Amino acid sequence: MSEYTDFLIVGGGISGLSLHWRLRSMGLKSILMDLPEQNRSTSIAAGLINPIAGKYYSLAWRADEFFKELERFYPILEKELNTQFFHRMPIERIFRTAGEQNQWLSKAHLPKYDGYCSFEKNEGYGKLIVHKGGWLNTSVFSSALQNRFRDEKTLRQVHFEHAKLDPDKRVYDGLNYGSVVFCEGKDMLGNPWFNELPLTPNKGEIMDIYCRDLEQETIRISGVFVLPLGDHLFRVGATYDHHDLSLEPTKEKKEELLSRLRFICSHPFKIMEHKVGIRPAVKDRRPLMGRHAEFTSMYIFNGLGSKGVSMSPLLSLEMMNYIRGIGSLHPDCNMNRFL
Repeated sequence: MSEYTDFLIVGGGISGLSLHWRLRSMGLKSILMDLPEQNRSTSIAAGLINPIAGKYYSLAWRADEFFKELERFYPILEKELNTQFFHRMPIERIFRTAGEQNQWLSKAHLPKYDGYCSFEKNEGYGKLIVHKGGWLNTSVFSSALQNRFRDEKTLRQVHFEHAKLDPDKRVYDGLNYGSVVFCEGKDMLGNPWFNELPLTPNKGEIMDIYCRDLEQETIRISGVFVLPLGDHLFRVGATYDHHDLSLEPTKEKKEELLSRLRFICSHPFKIMEHKVGIRPAVKDRRPLMGRHAEFTSMYIFNGLGSKGVSMSPLLSLEMMNYIRGIGSLHPDCNMNRFL
């Protein structure tokens, strides 16, 4: 008798893991196929959760919706997995110039910022205190879910080969499925059914440092973020490069991180590790979600970029409901905007 699953999820980054969790939590049959070493973005990501984005201090897209769901979703998983990976922590965005201060003060009166942040004076140009900040330990999160799925025998740690999938018969290498969802990150560029979509991967480099004298209760941002990991370890990042997509860290980006770090940290520190990940970004900075026009059992859930930790809890729910025919996709997420 041939094997059957309701859903075949391809790719075990944060989108694939979150969607697979939701499907099996609904009692649906789901198989996740993934090789962990292929997920260079999720596995080494800083996991920063920050509702105030960019140099213009913009409130993140759909912030109210995303932050409400992530504050519900991650604690539920922590309880079920008996593991901690979600850390609420305030963020200080330190203004380096009068121009940065004025940029914020020009919009500080807007009601949409209420509850998210407040301005605080200091000896320089002041700082923005972000109240709904924090971080997800993506390594612990991924490992905990992978271990659970291995125990349940719903994780297949294999290299997925597109040539082995028959979308007409809905079968992959002897496995029959109802729907297949591609959550492949940058590897979407090699997907023959969705590679026309405008994924623009970018390379990010981060460093982990040890600093005995730096305060550990607050995330600081000024040119770079400095995120406390515990035990006097800090993650510093991140860089962006659309041209060099190699998995090798570079001296140039290391010097860039160190130069910016010096504004935040004047204490002695030791570099412990210098790492690289490839973000699955999209040119309009919105996810790619939807159903294939010809093969209606084939879906894509990708392109969450650097905000994946914040967006995946809600978007995985919306994706699940869409596939099951009980919900719709936000128009800004729907891949049809490019077709």
